[in-house]
Amino acid sequence: MNESIVKKLALEYETDEEAVQKEMREALEHAAKNPTPLWILLFGENRIPDTNEFCKVICEMISA
Repeated sequence: MNESIVKKLALEYETDEEAVQKEMREALEHAAKNPTPLWILLFGENRIPDTNEFCKVICEMISA
């Protein structure tokens, strides 16, 4: 994931970059364990994308 985004989030929420990355990984794990139809379409079942892949897929989806 873009480091500048992580830094911006860390500053905004008064935390460190490692905590932001950890929270993002936990959020992706939660989403993968409770997938919506869109999640399954984009990432498949029982699969947790890393933060870079997640952001790339979402950016591509928005740009389309």
